[in-house]
Amino acid sequence: MKESGESFADIFANCVIALFDGTQPATADADESGYTLLGLITLASGAFTPGVATNGLNWELDADGKVVKAAGEVWSCVILADGVAGWARVYDNAQVEGLSTVARRFDGAVASSGATFIMPNTSVLTSETRTIDVASVQFPA
Repeated sequence: MKESGESFADIFANCVIALFDGTQPATADADESGYTLLGLITLASGAFTPGVATNGLNWELDADGKVVKAAGEVWSCVILADGVAGWARVYDNAQVEGLSTVARRFDGAVASSGATFIMPNTSVLTSETRTIDVASVQFPA
């Protein structure tokens, strides 16, 4: 739901990313409640409150025109449950969860290479701190 004049970086300013196990749903409209939440990725694993900018994540354009994680930001979380990260959902700052066709969010695969979100190792254990080192989104011309 892009409003006039809003860029991707505007829409997802101070966003949060939920890390889940399993296979990514067909669309970001799907309810995520059937998946295990492995962690909530925020700025340096800080506490996040929907609707508040504190510890939200930001995006910027790189030289190739891709939208990437903002330079200098540490995107991380403390793992809540043992599992294997398979996908992530990016929520705008409002963090609307559940079945929705109007929430501003998108999903991406998580892998050690060749995915939207890159983690060195996708197997996670409770209480570990994990980082997303690379995140990029490219739109067709």
